[in-house]
Amino acid sequence: SPYSTALYFLLQGEAGNAWPDPGMARWDDLRYNGLVSLVATTIIGPVALSYGQAEGGHQAFYVTIGILRPELK
Repeated sequence: SPYSTALYFLLQGEAGNAWPDPGMARWDDLRYNGLVSLVATTIIGPVALSYGQAEGGHQAFYVTIGILRPELK
């Protein structure tokens, strides 16, 4: 049914960085962050309430509604 709703819990971890020259990349230069989301499938697409935290105490709370356009998947 298009009117049904499913709930998902998402836990995500990431590591990365950007270097001006790929030869400068080192494992000990990685920056880490984590994300926790509650995602619901709805009639308007997925709706996610998310909280993320990165190194240095950087934090964000945000809401995402909808899906990517097919050509961006």
